[in-house]
Amino acid sequence: MKFSELVRLLEEDGFRLLREKGSVRYYHKDGVPRLIRIDYHGPNEVPPERVTPS
Repeated sequence: MKFSELVRLLEEDGFRLLREKGSVRYYHKDGVPRLIRIDYHGPNEVPPERVTPS
């Protein structure tokens, strides 16, 4: 999975970009108490050990 695909899935699930600092993006969704932090690297692959199922 690429970082851009991960972001697309988050946004389809209702998460919205809250803030961005360099390549680090924070996503938020109403009703979810924690932020999702993505160290965004565009077309690169997300390392499989960094993706945890919900």
